[in-house]
Amino acid sequence: MIDVSMNPFKSIIVVNDEGELLTISEGDKVEFTIESTGEVKQGFVTKFGGKNEKLKIQIVSKEDACEQIWPIVVMSEGSLKLVEDSEEND
Repeated sequence: MIDVSMNPFKSIIVVNDEGELLTISEGDKVEFTIESTGEVKQGFVTKFGGKNEKLKIQIVSKEDACEQIWPIVVMSEGSLKLVEDSEEND
């Protein structure tokens, strides 16, 4: 599960895999790993819902361009991160 340090309006602050605080806001491009399958998901954040352990992240998926809602409890710890635009152009 992702460790959410703070949950301000329209953004969250998480602890990344290096133990540093990372702010993720609506509109950011993110990537995370599903804990049970090891599958990597990538997309743009459109909305955050809930608080603490009930937090869900709504994204528009890069793979199939549809909206998906993912609860943080299914994400591998430390896997939620921002994706730079330069990686998309490679």
